[in-house]
Amino acid sequence: MLTTYDYIAMNNLHQKNFPETEHEYFMRMMRELKETRAIEKRAARNQKMKAAFVAVLHLFKIKRTENLESIYGR
Repeated sequence: MLTTYDYIAMNNLHQKNFPETEHEYFMRMMRELKETRAIEKRAARNQKMKAAFVAVLHLFKIKRTENLESIYGR
């Protein structure tokens, strides 16, 4: 009979009763810091893209002049 084990689930059940080791703690902290850095880089990149987009929009912004006022009849 062929039996397959879900090693990850078994490992998680096994480790619930044991405290986190120092190595596991530092590995978890490293993963969290890496995720935080990635999120910060993504946010900075999005902010730069928004700033560039706004700058381009300001280039095409029409300024009100007397000629435009007379054209629009205001």
